[in-house]
Amino acid sequence: MKPLGIYKDKSEFVKIVNENQHVISKSPLKKGVKEITGNCSACGDQKAKFKILSDNYRESIICNSCDCNTRNRSVAARINKEEGKLLFLEAITPLARLMSYKKRDSIFCEYLGDNYKSGEIIGGIRHENILDSSLEDQSVNAVISTDVFEHVADFETAILECFRILKPNGKIIFTIPFRGEEETSKRADIKNGKINYIKEAEYHGNPVSGASDSLVFTDFGWDIFEIGKRCGFKNCYAEAYAGEDFAIIGTLVGIFIYEK
Repeated sequence: MKPLGIYKDKSEFVKIVNENQHVISKSPLKKGVKEITGNCSACGDQKAKFKILSDNYRESIICNSCDCNTRNRSVAARINKEEGKLLFLEAITPLARLMSYKKRDSIFCEYLGDNYKSGEIIGGIRHENILDSSLEDQSVNAVISTDVFEHVADFETAILECFRILKPNGKIIFTIPFRGEEETSKRADIKNGKINYIKEAEYHGNPVSGASDSLVFTDFGWDIFEIGKRCGFKNCYAEAYAGEDFAIIGTLVGIFIYEK
């Protein structure tokens, strides 16, 4: 699966959206369709069945074969060609379970709380705090993050830490909830060890706890590309994914890429 296009700013994004409305604007649930078939870019099932759980099509079109949702399948399409040692900032999700068989040299981890040190194995899961990881300098070829960075207390510190552990020409490949604001802003931060709420508290689902208890610290804006460059990355852009043959419809999945 190839991206519909590459964008580095709002105008390029809008152009891609306008050119692909025939896919992005589809809403199967409005027609009573709750299951579709297609090619799963994650597990490779070319005749996969996908259940549609809600009209949040970015998250809710699920492959019956591997349980990967629309966003995860888009990421899989992008990282299938990546080689070397990858660091996945997830370990227990359907995407992580699938990639653990495909990318055997890679590292899979979760953030399990401030009580643990990065690199510790807790209940069979590796704990890593991406603000202060246990990995050595220039030790991985890519960092893979799917909707994690919004839950990190300091996004730029996390990006700088990724820069440190990436090999030359390495990259961060990540998704984030993107609201199209002009500038990235904080919803919350941490001061003196306590959470300081700047905006109304917002929480997302947590695969570790199984509850909606992951606090959102950052709302991302169009300066996302400049932030990557400010942190030392030479090329920062996003790829747009959608395609009816791959059951990625009703949405456009943006995958952001920072290249070292």
